[in-house]
Amino acid sequence: MQDVLEIAHPESIGPTQQLISTLHAQAPSGTLEKLYVRGDGTVLHARSSVSARFDDSGQLESVTAFIVNESGQVSALQKAEQAEDRLKDALSI
Repeated sequence: MQDVLEIAHPESIGPTQQLISTLHAQAPSGTLEKLYVRGDGTVLHARSSVSARFDDSGQLESVTAFIVNESGQVSALQKAEQAEDRLKDALSI
């Protein structure tokens, strides 16, 4: 199994480490919008929901992440923004 930081995009490592460090028994979960790097080098936009498990003494035992690929939504939003910019440019002529 891979460590989450091994597949995280360099821009997402700091925020990922920060989220994990804030997890504790009273607040064992969190969500983060981040980037991952696939094996072929392409970048994946994702939403990660992270949950931590602690032992009886409060020590971190494990972290589990549920990752939702949002690349399609991000791409559609970028295309819509580009179309809006083109329309604004065309109307300002």
